Amino acid sequence: MLTDIKIKFSNFIKKHKSKIILLFIVWLIIIFINNYIGNLEEQPEIKTSYKPHESVMETGTEVPEKLQDPFEEILNKYMEYCNQKNYEEAYKLIDETCKEEFFPDIETFKQYVDTKFDTKKAYSIQNYSNVGNIYVYRIRRFDDILATGMTGQEDFTYQEELVSVYNDDGNLSLGIGSFIGKETLNETYEDNDIKITVEKRIITYDTEVYYVKVSNRGDNVAVISNYKTSGEIVLDIGDETRDNKSRILPIIVNPGGEMSIGLTFTKFFDEPQGDKKLIFNSIRIFENYTGAETDEQAIRAFAVEIDV
Repeated sequence: MLTDIKIKFSNFIKKHKSKIILLFIVWLIIIFINNYIGNLEEQPEIKTSYKPHESVMETGTEVPEKLQDPFEEILNKYMEYCNQKNYEEAYKLIDETCKEEFFPDIETFKQYVDTKFDTKKAYSIQNYSNVGNIYVYRIRRFDDILATGMTGQEDFTYQEELVSVYNDDGNLSLGIGSFIGKETLNETYEDNDIKITVEKRIITYDTEVYYVKVSNRGDNVAVISNYKTSGEIVLDIGDETRDNKSRILPIIVNPGGEMSIGLTFTKFFDEPQGDKKLIFNSIRIFENYTGAETDEQAIRAFAVEIDV
């Protein structure tokens, strides 16, 4: 009985050998495919929140879609020219007013570039703030690991700079070093003792600098500010006053003399704008002045407000 079963099984195997081998191969293939599919990890979809033309600050003004590519192109050109130390081409991209105030010649600009681009830099751009037709971008500069030979294990740091993009009927230019613009003022106060002229205002992203000329028209010494107290010169912006940050030299003008000064105040470009006044709170006129005199010894003491 057992022998008959063995013989029948052996004959069956011989008769259907090819089919059995084929079925076995198909079975192995099915197992292999199932295992392969089971071991496959789903590839995550790459997502990014990087939107270079979406403003960081909510100012109510966005970069128009038609300007986004041209803006990105001029910013990339500027960065690549600086990386290549192609000073002349980079200089051509800078707004004429910015050149006049910050970089009056190519040599000054070269020094600026060499300071900022001591090595080749990688960079990112991000729209930061927009007011009217002025668009401010934040540029972050990183050390280029491939160019510098760094291992990537060093502390990760970057330098940041705000760059303005101007669009003058399709002609694009840049304001660098946080430069926004210049406004000519020529607002004047004068009396028998002094004449104060506020000539212009230079606007950066976070400051306003007022260039002022003080002339002594009398026979006594005019002390505009000796920095012995705070608030001698302030910028009134309506709801508050900001103190002068440029406390380098006392503003003291002898009879017949004049002095030109820059007064710097914290004032953000995208803050609400309104009426402003430059206030000289403590002008004193002395017959003689050595610095030891008290305010009580002044011949005259008064304040001056100039609308700016």
